Amino acid sequence: MISIPNLWYWFAAALALQLVFGLLKARQQRKFRYLRGAAITKFSIMDLELPASPASICNIMSGIDNLPPADAAQTRRALRMNLLLDFVYMAGAYPAIFLLCTYCAGHMESGGIGYWIFKGLAFLLIPAWIADLVENFFLLRQLRRPAVTKLWFYNAYRFMVQFKWAVIGIAGICAVSDQVYNWLVGRYEPGLVYLGFALLGLIGLACIFMIYRTVRAMLPTEKPVGAQV
Repeated sequence: MISIPNLWYWFAAALALQLVFGLLKARQQRKFRYLRGAAITKFSIMDLELPASPASICNIMSGIDNLPPADAAQTRRALRMNLLLDFVYMAGAYPAIFLLCTYCAGHMESGGIGYWIFKGLAFLLIPAWIADLVENFFLLRQLRRPAVTKLWFYNAYRFMVQFKWAVIGIAGICAVSDQVYNWLVGRYEPGLVYLGFALLGLIGLACIFMIYRTVRAMLPTEKPVGAQV
């Protein structure tokens, strides 16, 4: 496996980048609204990542254009900024998980099943990152020119998103679980104790904040056109 000098400091930098831009993205998501029928309704980025039908994304994008001009401009700016911030967020998230999987693999018996699992998860993050980039470019294009996607592309798009989340989720949970276990049984580098607690605190606070913002953005809120939003 790749040997990376000062791995934990690179991991801390990547994680900090992920957390900062994750919070910035969450702030933008508060402004996501579109016109559904005669009511202004909130939506979340997950509605765009996992659309219910080939027409779902187009309907949301068209619903943004049908808002009153000031609301439409605000939502379009917020969504575009969220997607642009996501490119920087990815540059922190994927390397952070890759570094953690690399570290886990390096402490497994070479050639053993644990070594190959973490090595495989680390390199699966590369196609997952590519899928995430394709998703963002597609959504930016839909924001400029909404169009109903063909069924084959819709299925491929959903598969890419599901693949991305599966890799991130499995790799992240496995790597963090391995490190938590090692720390509980005393297999850690003593000099990293304070760094570890600081990182866990930051992760906890950021996760609570982002979950709160995401849930709040996903709550069904409908207001008639012309009402104060």
